[in-house]
Amino acid sequence: MEDRLANYGIIGAGALFGVFLVAAATGALTPVWSFFMDGLIQHFIAIQWARFSCF
Repeated sequence: MEDRLANYGIIGAGALFGVFLVAAATGALTPVWSFFMDGLIQHFIAIQWARFSCF
């Protein structure tokens, strides 16, 4: 029973990784990645501005 669950887990993880890889290769994730990176950069700029705005 435990071996079967482990196998299903490994197969499921591999399938998710495969879908992610195909989506990345076809360019389907470009808008998502761009949105994420823009938000991340804006977040860090806001943190730095709050930290160093006293100067």
